[in-house]
Amino acid sequence: NAQSGRFVFGVEGEILATGIKGNFAGSDAVFGAPGVVINSTFSSKIDWLALASARAGFVVGDKLMLYGKGGLAIAEEQHSAAAAQNVPAMSINYSGKAVHTGAVVGAGAEYAFARNWSVKAEYDYIRMFAQQVQLAGVAVGGPFGAGVTLSRSADRITQDLHLVKFGVNYHFKP
Repeated sequence: NAQSGRFVFGVEGEILATGIKGNFAGSDAVFGAPGVVINSTFSSKIDWLALASARAGFVVGDKLMLYGKGGLAIAEEQHSAAAAQNVPAMSINYSGKAVHTGAVVGAGAEYAFARNWSVKAEYDYIRMFAQQVQLAGVAVGGPFGAGVTLSRSADRITQDLHLVKFGVNYHFKP
């Protein structure tokens, strides 16, 4: 960080090991095929998330800084999809891994409570850009037989993340 009067400018980088998970499940009747139903489940898990951002803020009083930030987000994600059909009985399981990029914007407040120490609270919104991911899988039953290997592209996977962070900082230079 660099300070000029009441204005503060800086850059920060962070990497987070995460266990963020999400899923979506649905069921569809097949048009023109009475009694045929396909149940689908889509899941994503973020293994790690890295943020590189610039921030700018201003000091209120002599110990409180309010700031905004913006930058780049990168995440390693695991995706899986499963589909099961009742007539003829068939199931397909796909999975794949990708490094996904996006943007981060946020705002926060930091309070200096001692000479080199501060606490902060921050909200970040992360939007991962639409990305095509290659998934590989195995089909069982139906016209494919048992254990047939398949591959497909999952089009336009996007993710939105909302992070609330609290932290304690040590400043090496007062």
